[in-house]
Amino acid sequence: SLIGLQDLYLQSNQITGSIPSSLGSLIGLQQLGLNSNSISGSMPSSLGSLIGLQGLYLQSNKIAGSIPPSLGSLTGLQQLGLGSNSITGSIPPSLGSLTGLQEVNFWNNQIAGPIPSTIGLLTLLVYMDLDTNLLTSSLPPSICCLTGLTQMILNTNSITGPLPDCLGSLTGLQDLYLQSNQIIGSIPSSLGSLIGLQDLYL
Repeated sequence: SLIGLQDLYLQSNQITGSIPSSLGSLIGLQQLGLNSNSISGSMPSSLGSLIGLQGLYLQSNKIAGSIPPSLGSLTGLQQLGLGSNSITGSIPPSLGSLTGLQEVNFWNNQIAGPIPSTIGLLTLLVYMDLDTNLLTSSLPPSICCLTGLTQMILNTNSITGPLPDCLGSLTGLQDLYLQSNQIIGSIPSSLGSLIGLQDLYL
């Protein structure tokens, strides 16, 4: 009955239980803030029905399960905050459809597997924080398409392989955090092109 609701902020309370799938019927929602509660369970796939959503903030809860691929339907999303939960599984490639995304925060979860190559489609991304997860494999070369990035935070994972030489094309980078991984090889000389870099952690 609240189909005209645009903003729903319930953060910083003591809300428990899981996210009701009926939230997916609030098709007018533009902002959904449930962060900093004690919400558990998994994210319902019905969140993908909120096609007008611009901000989804679920960080600092006890959410488990994997990221539903249906979130790739939220093509107007600009901020996605899932950090500091107990999320497992891998990053669904469908998130590459979120071409308006500016900020993504998955830090401090148990997300595993590789960073999907579709990450390179998020060309408006400014801030990416995936630290303290279980990410594996080498960085996909498509990550070098994120030329608007100012902060890339990937420390404390199990990322392997050599660093792609094309990282030097991310000329807007101010912070690059890659420490506590399993990266091998030499440091690409192209990092010398990052003239705005303020913090580099390897």
